[in-house]
Amino acid sequence: MAHIGAARGARGRDGVAGTVTTDGRRDGRRDGRKDERRDGPDDGAGTVLVLGAVGVVLVGLALLGVLVGGLAARQSARTAADLAALAAAQALAVPDGVALAPGVVLPLDAACDRAAEAASRNGAALVACSAAGAREVQVTVRRDGPFGAVVAGSRAGPRQDAAGSRAGPRQDDADP
Repeated sequence: MAHIGAARGARGRDGVAGTVTTDGRRDGRRDGRKDERRDGPDDGAGTVLVLGAVGVVLVGLALLGVLVGGLAARQSARTAADLAALAAAQALAVPDGVALAPGVVLPLDAACDRAAEAASRNGAALVACSAAGAREVQVTVRRDGPFGAVVAGSRAGPRQDAAGSRAGPRQDDADP
């Protein structure tokens, strides 16, 4: 194949550097040697490989997003349960505007109403509310998540020690 304008730095008809073959094709090299690009069955394989890798990354990110959404829904349900239990325990301990005498316990219905209100303000629904003692409340709430309903429970009331008895000052710690 004869080269037209094979001198170093020669420009073709369009002003672009490189050599032009006798059939009018540009070989893209400035030194006049033949361009060694291959046109074969592997053409475009790199593009397909990159597109496949991008697809795998996108699917991974989508799955990660769903997983994070599920974890966020679970944590949100736990928070709603904790706040509902605290609201109910507070309603049992001291209702709005009322000072209770020691040992007086309010009905559980008022406390559970407070728990339901606190749960709904936090995006959950109260499923169960029960008294586990004079000043202790256990609640269960449900919240919708990406995989279905998420259920969480919580207890609020006086602190308990490891043996299960009520915590507080020990008799031997009291002032004489």
